[in-house]
Amino acid sequence: MRPNIPALTSLRFFAALLVVIFHYNLSHPFFPNWIAGQGYAAVTFFFVLSGFILTYVHYEAGSGLNLSYRRFMWSRLLRIGPTYFLAITLIFALYFIAGILRDIDPLRAGLVLLMLQSWLPSAALYLNPPAWSLSNEIFFYLLFPPIIRILTRSEKTVLAFLATIAVLVCIVTLLRMKMLGDLKSPVSYFVAYFPLLNLPQFLLGIVLGYFFIVKPADRKACALAFSFGVAAFLILIFIRPPQILSASTALFCVVFVSIIYGAAGDRGVAHTILSHRALLFLGDASYAIYILHFPIWLWWNHFTSVAYQANLPLIVDFSIYIAAVVIGSAITLVFVERPVRRTLKTRHHSGH
Repeated sequence: MRPNIPALTSLRFFAALLVVIFHYNLSHPFFPNWIAGQGYAAVTFFFVLSGFILTYVHYEAGSGLNLSYRRFMWSRLLRIGPTYFLAITLIFALYFIAGILRDIDPLRAGLVLLMLQSWLPSAALYLNPPAWSLSNEIFFYLLFPPIIRILTRSEKTVLAFLATIAVLVCIVTLLRMKMLGDLKSPVSYFVAYFPLLNLPQFLLGIVLGYFFIVKPADRKACALAFSFGVAAFLILIFIRPPQILSASTALFCVVFVSIIYGAAGDRGVAHTILSHRALLFLGDASYAIYILHFPIWLWWNHFTSVAYQANLPLIVDFSIYIAAVVIGSAITLVFVERPVRRTLKTRHHSGH
């Protein structure tokens, strides 16, 4: 078993925070656009990171996946399922209280419950908008074991695989930049959320993880790559309009490859900072932050804007809201996610 990479755990928190800020700003303009407009970029980071981490944890050179297909899928479902359905429960509970359950669309709600919403453009953002990426992830998980088999072949096959990914990323980027005119049109929803069009990002993460395992880079090179990636990301989001950036998946992929690969191998100052216990805890809670922040916002908005019509200053409103998100996610991590992980670990060691 390979050692954990704490820096990548901490980075997940910052990516999740960008998504929280993105959704908050849609109704409460508070953050500047160059920060608040990076929600989709953060999801691209999660897709690349997902491929990298799964490969790092489950790929064994020469033999492929280090556990059965069935056990792999079961572990992934148990990892994301409990918190995913907790989020949906919170939304339905609010809808029951607010008396709007009669307006629920059974088809789209069913797709959300089955984690299939991204396959139908009109359902992609239904009920809990951030959950669309989990619909993509489930598809990626199904493909991960057969993809790993490709990586057990010759290096030439892997390089050809990488070249194919590069072409796919470029094609998807061109499609997005050409078709993302009306962001609420069915075509735009299809281009932005359809799982097959986001698959190249996940595949890129797999290839990155493969090369990290078989050809580990020098620590100084990793430190340089991480610094370059962070600087490039900050420059890109600051000098370019957020809508164009959200379409430029290829640009973000290059930057995120540099950040992820660099952070994974760096042992310098960045590693020390990102290994701080508080950041590691927040990184561990990042999935709960990501999937629960929208239901928590619905509850918060209902009581402040609808029930009591409070007109809080935005800095106060956001501070209380983000505190509720972090505290709620921390509770979920401790009392839901970690017990499930312990159960998984026990079952794995017992051979069930």
